[in-house]
Amino acid sequence: MVANKNLFFSYLVLSAFGTVFFFLIMYRSWCTETKTALLLEEMFLSPLYTNQSTAPRPLRMCLGVFSHANNVERRRLLREDYHHYIREFASKDKIDVKFVLGVPDTNEGLAAIREEQRKYGDLEVLPIGENVDRGKSIVYFQTFLKGYRSYPLLSDVADGHLLKNIQYQGGTFVYNETIETHELPGMKEFQDLGAPRDEYDFIAKVDDDAYVNLPLLFSELRPHIGEDEFYFGRDCTRKELPTSVREFPYMCGFAYVVSPDIAHHIASGREIVYPWEDVQTGYNIYKSGDVQNIKFTRYNLYDLVLHSEGYNPRQAFLRFDALVVHKLKTNQLSASVIEWYRKMYEHRAYCQTLSGNEKRFCMKASYPLVATEGNT
Repeated sequence: MVANKNLFFSYLVLSAFGTVFFFLIMYRSWCTETKTALLLEEMFLSPLYTNQSTAPRPLRMCLGVFSHANNVERRRLLREDYHHYIREFASKDKIDVKFVLGVPDTNEGLAAIREEQRKYGDLEVLPIGENVDRGKSIVYFQTFLKGYRSYPLLSDVADGHLLKNIQYQGGTFVYNETIETHELPGMKEFQDLGAPRDEYDFIAKVDDDAYVNLPLLFSELRPHIGEDEFYFGRDCTRKELPTSVREFPYMCGFAYVVSPDIAHHIASGREIVYPWEDVQTGYNIYKSGDVQNIKFTRYNLYDLVLHSEGYNPRQAFLRFDALVVHKLKTNQLSASVIEWYRKMYEHRAYCQTLSGNEKRFCMKASYPLVATEGNT
């Protein structure tokens, strides 16, 4: 009888502890959900960007968009959109957009980019054959050194001076390859370029199949104006990513930002050790010493995954809080993403004129949208 009573009380105590534990778990879950809901509410109701007047001084940035001579229409789309946001959100800043190309491999390609340069003046042609992983980024960063003179695209000196594409093919990579550039008369050799120029606070490298949410980028960079040893982007050594290099930090190659001193470190490494552009960039920085201001952004930088490519709930949406959306492989997809972000900002600007519940419901209408190839 006594044993049964002891057993009964034991079950009672265990039951009480279990009940208390269950309610504690539920309470914690409720608190977490409430906190998340409040953060989302704050995000929905707040502007997505920091006003330029709050910065210590005007922002100075060069946005280098890596492109190919053939991608004329894609450059047109990005050029129009990026300059719209510069006028809207950075009118008092110095923001330069440059489209970075290698030397074309045909006379037709050379003629086409000459016409584009005469019209817009925003092409930066590098003295190297078109490539992704064989030094294009390193040569791009050397253009910010004091002695650099741009490739004379519009000069007769460049007539007929064509270079083959030098992208690696499968199985042909050779380690410790030295980058070779082809300076024309009037251009300085790499070893004569000198120290970095004091022209920009930030130098960005992005691909032309990536869409940059410029108002968010401006907001992220303003608090870091004047910082040295600055290296900003998406951590590409995270465990969930299929990468084989984890010995040092580096940012995913489709979009990252550095300060001029880091650009100098990148440009100084003329030996290609790794067959991936972003890894090689991180390696050149790593060799330079301890970089104090590595910033892994809290915003989303991600590859867009369409439904035809397999569903991923984190990557199948256009997100209003995305900093960069990558893998826009067609002009149609680029145009639709650009249009969605333009409409999203127009919608949120309208919502800001409202108040109370009207504003709240209006803002929530800009919830992330499932992306499709033809209509976003």
